[in-house]
Amino acid sequence: MKKTRLWWFLLIFFLTGCQALPPSSEVPFEFTFETVDEQVYITGYVGKIPKNLTLPAKMDDDPVYGIKKDAFRLAKVESIFVPASIEVIESGAFYAAKLHEITFHKDSKLRLIQSYAFAYTELIEIEIPASVVSLGDYAFTHSTLEEIQFKSNTQLKTIGKYAFYNNVLLNFIVLPEGVTSIGDYAFYAAFKLDFVTIPASVTSIGVDAFGFTRLLTRIEVDGDNLQYKDINGVLLSKDGKLLIHYPSNHLERIYTLPDSVTFIEDHAFMGSRIESIVFSPNTQLRTIGKMAFKQTRLKGNIHIPSGVTAIYEEAFFTKDIKSIFIPDTVTSIGEDAFDKFYIQNIFVEFEENTINKTNALNFVLGNVFYEAIYGETAQFSYIQFPTEVYVYEYINTPVTYEITIPDTINGLPVTRILTSAFMNTFITKVTIGVNVEVIHSRAFLNAEKLQTVEFVSGSKIQSINGFSFYGTDALDSLTLPTGLTTIQFGAFMSSGLEYIYIPNTVNNVAMNVFLDNPNLTIYTEFKSIPTTWDASFNPDNVPLVYESTP
Repeated sequence: MKKTRLWWFLLIFFLTGCQALPPSSEVPFEFTFETVDEQVYITGYVGKIPKNLTLPAKMDDDPVYGIKKDAFRLAKVESIFVPASIEVIESGAFYAAKLHEITFHKDSKLRLIQSYAFAYTELIEIEIPASVVSLGDYAFTHSTLEEIQFKSNTQLKTIGKYAFYNNVLLNFIVLPEGVTSIGDYAFYAAFKLDFVTIPASVTSIGVDAFGFTRLLTRIEVDGDNLQYKDINGVLLSKDGKLLIHYPSNHLERIYTLPDSVTFIEDHAFMGSRIESIVFSPNTQLRTIGKMAFKQTRLKGNIHIPSGVTAIYEEAFFTKDIKSIFIPDTVTSIGEDAFDKFYIQNIFVEFEENTINKTNALNFVLGNVFYEAIYGETAQFSYIQFPTEVYVYEYINTPVTYEITIPDTINGLPVTRILTSAFMNTFITKVTIGVNVEVIHSRAFLNAEKLQTVEFVSGSKIQSINGFSFYGTDALDSLTLPTGLTTIQFGAFMSSGLEYIYIPNTVNNVAMNVFLDNPNLTIYTEFKSIPTTWDASFNPDNVPLVYESTP
């Protein structure tokens, strides 16, 4: 009985005690201030900040001069009105605030927007007051701006480094007359930016100011600008010696470098959709800057012109290039200038003691690095080594339909037809010289008009590599010469072959060599299929005729 009374006593005491506590109270919202050199600054606030906020113009009858560093950092305010008196918004003042909208008094005296002032905010648009002279480094970085407007008669002079970095929704920017300086990476990674105009007043544009802007098609420069110009939307120095920026989405995917360019600036083509760069015989190019063509869509063979002396770090660090030829005028190559894991061939003219091989060319993976001399016939270009010559690439102008690979060039044997040398061409006949030992992969891939392939008597051919004759629809008959030992994967896949003769020297045939040749009959000297041939060399089971002669 005593235990029951005690339990009820404690319960009543607890309930009445709780009721006796005063209700909790919120701290009322108000701004905090400080005075520095007789200037009043808003330093922050106490209490729960309202979503819509008007900043005070005065404090105790003194005008509010500025917003102090980090004053509204991470604040959940969504819109703000800034009075005319405020002249400075300090670093990080609205960093990562939930700010969607900011409005300035029509008579705003704002002069400085400092670093990170509106970084990581959710602003959609902003109209910069005419009185602003400087946008600090990272001022609007990683914000969500779609539109930037500048008041007429703007006093803006400088746009800091990374000022609008990673504003992925920004569509276009018309920089106002009066701006003199655009900082490094100022509009970098503004993915939707498709158009930029540069006024006559600009005298300085920083490194990669418009880089990684994937939709940018044009940069247009006022004709009265004394430092810069554009040629068809590509940014250059006024004298045409520096190519500064090729827009990522420029419509010319095959780009002819102006003869006047001596220096391709750092990052100039980086991340762009360029597929081919053409150098005229009169090019004055001397230097290719670091990362100049990094992560582009360059493909095929790149022939760097004679006269170039320096290729800087990661200049061609991109994966779709087949081969690069480097003339003996080059005396310096930066680290990782080429993507050694993807570029199949790097040719360097063999003049001793001219190339700094301790950096980019010192990796020598397999046959990546060669010393060579570039040359041309009327039908194709070639690479000459100290003891042999390789066929390099078909020459399109003038168009030649019948190709002859000679036994020798300049007294040296022609021993190889390199990868993709005649790919996608319209040649109809090729005669292959006696000294050719290897036809490399994709050498005649999709040469749809190729009807005749002849090997000169006494041919030294040893290997026909993967996909060499893939897609040669017009090729209906082929006699392979004695001495051939290897036919690699898919070498004659999807061709028009109806007849092929294989000599008894061939001891290695890979899988799918004859896939998708429905009309083919294979003739061979062998009495039966050698055990060294892959079991899937003939997946469609086309007929084989043994003990045949050509």
